[in-house]
Formats: sequence, C-alpha cells, structure tokens
Amino acid sequence: MDGPTATSHLNKPTDVFVTDDDTFYFSDTYGYRIRKNSPRCIASTIAAVGSTWLGNAIVDDARFDFPRDFVVRKNLSFFAQFNNHVIRKFNLES
Repeated sequence: MDGPTATSHLNKPTDVFVTDDDTFYFSDTYGYRIRKNSPRCIASTIAAVGSTWLGNAIVDDARFDFPRDFVVRKNLSFFAQFNNHVIRKFNLES
C-alpha cells in the first residue's frame, strides 16, 4: 500500500539505495515491486504490479520476481531479478 511511510505496507523490503536528494529506492522483494520513499516520508510503488511473470514491458506493466540489489544512476534503475536470473533496467522518468 502506498502512502505515508509509517502506514505503508511492505513485504520483505531489501536493498536500499539513497539518492543525493534523500529519496530512497528499495526492493519490496516479496511484494514483487520497486518502491521509493520521498524525503517527505511518502512511500510509493514506482514499478511492477505484483506478479512473478518475467515481463519485458513498460514500467507500469512490468512484472518482477523477487527484485533485489537496487542501484540508481542518472534516472535509470538497475536491479537483479533474483528468481528469473536477469538484470533489469528502467527509466525512472517514464
């Protein structure tokens, strides 16, 4: 569930990456999502819809199976998709 950090629901959050503006991105591993937490303490889903299918689609339609090992570089996100044995990349400004 997205919303204020104190009330958002997570399912095995792992692998946090903090940007220069204090936004942090993380893998919600068992929730099959990539999420972010803004400096104003608002959690939001930025990628995936919660399914284990290996989709290769635009960010809103992509599906991730245990996303892990998250990094952000110049508005691009890279992470390992643990159970599907692939590295994924997407543009954070999509």
